Amino acid sequence: MIYRMCAAALALAISATAASAAVTTYTDRALWEADLKTLGATRTDNAFGTDITASSEITFGSGVKSKNEGGDPCFACGDNSVDSGGTFKNVLGGDEFVPSPTNTWTFPSAIRGFGAVWLGAEPGSLQVTINDGDGDPTFLIGDIIGSGTGFLGFIGMGDFSSVVFSNADANGIAYDARNLSFATVVPLPAGLPLMAAALLALGLIGRRAKRAT
Repeated sequence: MIYRMCAAALALAISATAASAAVTTYTDRALWEADLKTLGATRTDNAFGTDITASSEITFGSGVKSKNEGGDPCFACGDNSVDSGGTFKNVLGGDEFVPSPTNTWTFPSAIRGFGAVWLGAEPGSLQVTINDGDGDPTFLIGDIIGSGTGFLGFIGMGDFSSVVFSNADANGIAYDARNLSFATVVPLPAGLPLMAAALLALGLIGRRAKRAT
């Protein structure tokens, strides 16, 4: 019986650590920040306070690399640039524009979540794919926040290092982002979940033995 209880507890811990990743979306920045704090995450804010000339690849002040891929950049359209007023600007391709169909943000290290205020996210058009290596979930930004301006943040069950923005329809789309933030979580020491499960099992055994005496 004792061995079966220990085995069950350890199996539960292993299944929890191997659970498939999921991503939660937030339209309330305060709630997003609160949940990151609960996870013990360290947040980095990127206010886009410095001009960056349009180019196929740029690096934000926070170290995030933004790269347009798969097409000819339209620098006159403001592709992949930052103005000192605090706005990231980009245009993704379609029949109306020449530029690249995708824009990839690569973070300086693995993160647990990111968020920003989005402008010009037309419903059903601008989409973001979270490259978490476990399904790579894709979200239509406009379908979540509507066609106006709004905050949209993400928190994953696991870490990820990059996200890809793309255009879901045949028309080009111009979009802006402000007040970018991303957060990292320091991982628990290896084996800690298994150790906790073993201690829990031993505690249950001890209580059962005490009741039996």
